[in-house]
Amino acid sequence: MKIFFALVTAAAALTMSGCTSDPPVIGGADSMIGANDAENLSKLGVDVSDIRKAEYVHCGPIEELELSDAEKAALSEWLGGLKLEHRTYPDGEAPGDSDGGEAYLFTFSDGELSYVNNGMEDRFILFEGEWYALIKPEKFPIEL
Repeated sequence: MKIFFALVTAAAALTMSGCTSDPPVIGGADSMIGANDAENLSKLGVDVSDIRKAEYVHCGPIEELELSDAEKAALSEWLGGLKLEHRTYPDGEAPGDSDGGEAYLFTFSDGELSYVNNGMEDRFILFEGEWYALIKPEKFPIEL
């Protein structure tokens, strides 16, 4: 439920900010999570192979996405291969608070996470109230 509230908050901030593309204020990097240390989203407790629901918001209302089996498989593979860096932000300065961009909410059998895209160098995952910057991600596999 926290993730859904965060996505709704991010959606409202994106809408109210006029979808500007100002760069986010980056907090300190706390820890690296990636292939080199065998940690990724599954290490955080997310089974990315079972996508139950996908939602999208960009400067407007949240819309549910209808994903084909091929799109779900591509998304699961993309999510499973992400390298993440834990980040902290002061209140009101987290990605999505006023940066513009787009956000996705993915619901799995065992939890939820949000993906915030503020541009090629500013992509983030929000999971259980914690922010993770994506380190050199591949292209997002879903075209809208």
